[in-house]
Amino acid sequence: MILPSNGLPGSIHSDVLSATPTTPEEITRLIEELKRRAKLAISSKRYPEAEVLYAKAIELLESNDSKDAIAILYSNRSLCRYHLGKFSESKEDAELAVKCNGGYVKGHFRLGLACSKLMDFDGAVCAFEGALKVERNAALEKELEKAKKAQAEHRELMSKRREEEEKMMVDDEKGVKKVERKRVEKSSKPKAVKKEEKAVIDNGNGTGDFSKSDHVRGYKIVNGKKTSFFHHEQTEEEKKLIGDITPKMIDSTQASTVTTEKGVSAWNSAGTWEEKDVTSWARESLKKSILAAKYEIPSECLPSSGDLSRSSNDATIIVTEVKGLDKGHASVATVRGKRRNIFEFTNIELKWTVVLNDADRCSGSFKFHDIDGTCDGEYDMEFSIDASTPVSAKHLLERFVKGDPDGLRGELIKAVNGWITLFQETHS
Repeated sequence: MILPSNGLPGSIHSDVLSATPTTPEEITRLIEELKRRAKLAISSKRYPEAEVLYAKAIELLESNDSKDAIAILYSNRSLCRYHLGKFSESKEDAELAVKCNGGYVKGHFRLGLACSKLMDFDGAVCAFEGALKVERNAALEKELEKAKKAQAEHRELMSKRREEEEKMMVDDEKGVKKVERKRVEKSSKPKAVKKEEKAVIDNGNGTGDFSKSDHVRGYKIVNGKKTSFFHHEQTEEEKKLIGDITPKMIDSTQASTVTTEKGVSAWNSAGTWEEKDVTSWARESLKKSILAAKYEIPSECLPSSGDLSRSSNDATIIVTEVKGLDKGHASVATVRGKRRNIFEFTNIELKWTVVLNDADRCSGSFKFHDIDGTCDGEYDMEFSIDASTPVSAKHLLERFVKGDPDGLRGELIKAVNGWITLFQETHS
């Protein structure tokens, strides 16, 4: 269903779109509800719905000084508008996301995609290069390579067009004077100017704007105004029969006073949206999936001598700790009989370690900035190495911990994507 751009009643989300919270607590609760529904809409490729929901969330959040949070909303709405073919609007949202948080990789990424669609390949190259300054990964490098190739092809095409235009100008130069002479001769001849006379009928109301031909075109006068021939004014009898059909705004306080079942959305006053909370299961299962991720460094890549000489250890990088899952949530929503999965976890930090010999232990951390339905299998991740790690080991860790797909990073992405599949199968 395509929603009205103003979010008025007539859709399953009219309750939240027309709500007007007043307290900070109500605003926060409504923003979270809007984000959950928008992510669900994106996962079902209902981008018009998601665009309107994110617009409402942005409107509410703009009053707060939360640059990082609003950058994510702008980036997600940029994604919606990109899939709707609104590439100019998608670019504007991506630019706002980067302005709010220059370290948010997805903002640069969305900006690069939108610029490419608008054939602004210089802007696309600049955006992807900006993303790679924040984080290097294979997907971004691939997009940058595509943008540079398109940039070179576009420049070559424009160069050829300029050459052709210059050639045409040279070829036509000889005929210019002849053409101008003919134009002067034609312009010197007098032309008969026909004036179209408009007969005006006095309709008695002083307007005097109803011509003889208007009845043929389908116009008529109703209550002193010219309107369509098919215009119909309701009689008093018809109004009594139909009743009052004027749209009514839903009071935001209704949502907070409605008593609902445990695990069901408090905003479901229309009975079109049911939501079951499965956060506890999601936290436990996601943590288990991440802790199971590991990567064994190939033996041929390990030094055979020196400070990092290989011993009996198999040099397997493992995850030892996962933090931050307590801030996320997951639920299963039923929208008009169709079940959808919603989840959002932000700023998840995990600790990793590997022993390259019996004496030196290497360790560090990874941080997922967000895991939700808008990620499409690609995640904004931050990599770091602890200061206690030997300097001579860092080149190996840069390659096999940060590496994707050959490295712990790639295994972590597989683990999270595997968990999403598990979520869908368990709560389908």
